[in-house]
Amino acid sequence: MPDRHLALQDLKSDLWNCAQILRGSAIDRTDWKGWILPLLFFKRISDVWDEETAEARAAYGDADLDRSTRGRARASTTPPAAPAA
Repeated sequence: MPDRHLALQDLKSDLWNCAQILRGSAIDRTDWKGWILPLLFFKRISDVWDEETAEARAAYGDADLDRSTRGRARASTTPPAAPAA
């Protein structure tokens, strides 16, 4: 997918237009708040996750990548031969 950047002014304009649509709609504000607020909450949780993951990687390296690589290496080796009876 190509990298598309949205100018801040375009984003503000689009958000303002969306708010205008909601203001003029027949939908009660408590109904759309029930959709918008959880989306904002999820966005915040997602941002915090990204920030804390980046901090952990900076502090400890990419342990998940190391662990998954070791697991694949172990899985690809042949098991030891059975002892002779």
